[in-house]
Order: sequence, then C-alpha cells, then structure tokens
Amino acid sequence: MSLFSLPLSFTRFGFARMRSASGPPIEQTGTRGRVALVTGANSGIGLAAAKGFAKAGFRTWLLCRDSRRGETARDAIVAEVLGADVEVAQVDLASMASIRDFGATFAGRQVDVLVHNAGGIQKSFVTTSTGLETTFAASVVGPYLLTALLAPLIANTAGRVIFVASAGAYLSRYSTSELLDSTRYDGLASYARAKRAQILLAEALAKRVPRAQIRFFSMHPGWVATRSLREGMRSFYWLTRPALRSPDEGADSILWLATSSQALNAPNGSFWFDRSVARKHMFTRTQESQGDAAALLDLCASLSGESFCPKEPLASGGSGR
Repeated sequence: MSLFSLPLSFTRFGFARMRSASGPPIEQTGTRGRVALVTGANSGIGLAAAKGFAKAGFRTWLLCRDSRRGETARDAIVAEVLGADVEVAQVDLASMASIRDFGATFAGRQVDVLVHNAGGIQKSFVTTSTGLETTFAASVVGPYLLTALLAPLIANTAGRVIFVASAGAYLSRYSTSELLDSTRYDGLASYARAKRAQILLAEALAKRVPRAQIRFFSMHPGWVATRSLREGMRSFYWLTRPALRSPDEGADSILWLATSSQALNAPNGSFWFDRSVARKHMFTRTQESQGDAAALLDLCASLSGESFCPKEPLASGGSGR
C-alpha cells in the first residue's frame, strides 16, 4: 500500500473494502463464559468493543474512571444485548493506586482478554498526584501496571492483551526524554508519542513471556468519530467527518484479535490494522533505537513500582485461544 493511498484506508471506505473480503468480526465458537476487561469502556471505541464482547457471550467488565458513566454504558449494553453479562469497575488508569486497588479486588478471578483502550488528548500539561504527565500515565504506565498485576490470571487462560493505539503513532517516534518533557508541551504530540510507546510496549512485553502463555497485540482503529477526536482535533474532525469510521467499525479489529484463531499465527507483539499485520513504521525517523524496548519496560517498572516478573511463575498456557 502506498503512502498516498494509506490515509484513505483509515476511513470508513477503507473499512468497507476490508469487510467485504473478511466476513464477520467474531468467532463465537467457545466464547461464551470467557471474560473480557475493557478500559475506557464508557464511550466511543471502548463501549463498542464492550458491546461486541457482550454479544459474543463474554462476561464483560467495563473499567472506567467515572463509575456513573460506566453504569450508564452498562445499562445501554444490557438494554441492547439480550442476556448480556456486564460489570462495572471504577479504575483510573492514570492512578497507580486505583489500579492496585482493582488488581487486589480482582485477584484469583478469570481474565481471557484485556483491552487497553483508555486515554485521550489533553489540552494542557496536567500531572497526576505522583507527578506523571496524565496522557503518559493513562496510556503507558497505567496499562503496564494493570498488565503486570493481571498477568498470572491472563496466563491461566492463555489469554490476550490488546493495546488500542492510533494512526497518529506513525508520525511520532519513541523518546523517553520527550515523553517526560514538560517545557514544550503539546497535547496532540504527547498523545502520538504515548501511542507510539504503546506499540513498543506490546512488543517489549511479548518478549517477557512465551507466546503460549499470553499473546500481546497492538492495533490502530483507523480514523473514528469519537468525542476524543472531536474535542482534541476539532478542525480535523469537521474536515474528515463524512469519511470517519463509526465506533463499531473502529472496534472491529479489537474483537477480531480477541477471538480469531488466525491471529495466533502472527508474531507475538505484532501491530495490526483491519485484521491484518501492519507496518509499525512508515518513516525511518520514527524507528526505535536498539534497546528502547527494554528501556521502556525499565521506565514503566520504575514509575509504577511493579516489575513485569510475576512473583509466582506464569501458567504453562492453556489452549492458546
């Protein structure tokens, strides 16, 4: 695919072309009774993914910063999906304390799929109570910590972890110094760097465990009509609005990666777009340097206070589903 045609593929027209060749998004054989956790599930792509999981028979957990909005989202799913099994948990991905509280309450439960979808574009430089820039905390360090805490549970089911990145990552490179820089803050640039870091994080985590235990994926959903895009990139939103994908279309590859047997044949830590493995870079200037993946893991471990080395050995892996 040429760089000229690439943007068109991100639109609803590109999605329609993909769907005409790929068929339905969900393999529903064996999905009933499985458990999916979706962060940022109260609206947009996260809500669409949660609804898709519920339709497939998953017990679906909505992990939301605002519990009231989470309850509203749950009510909407239950009203639409007959027999939906949906729970809500208050989790702020920018707060390490909130994540640890949830990890403690969820200990010993089942996790088949963990979807890291929470995040957004900040208009100004805002830090968490521990001094981390909010976008970096919610999109990178928080998901790392949640994954580390739930890793033994995910391994018990040979489960899957999916990072929802962005096409904007193609324009950014990973840089620890820029991620932590507060002197020249640009909300959109910070968001793109965090999404680039998510792609690298999925790759780095995949190297820590055998593929039979946990499968890690990152993906981007294309250009989707969400509140985050409307508020964070107002001009782009209104310019491209007729061609933007719906949240359901944006969630399609999340659901496919979570259920498809075909995805298991791809390299662990691979990056996906529209149910196909995609290039992680379009420009040489965004290429990571040697050692960046390990450095990112070390940084996340230091900032979260949790090493991705579970105290108990991970399970030997189940069916690899």
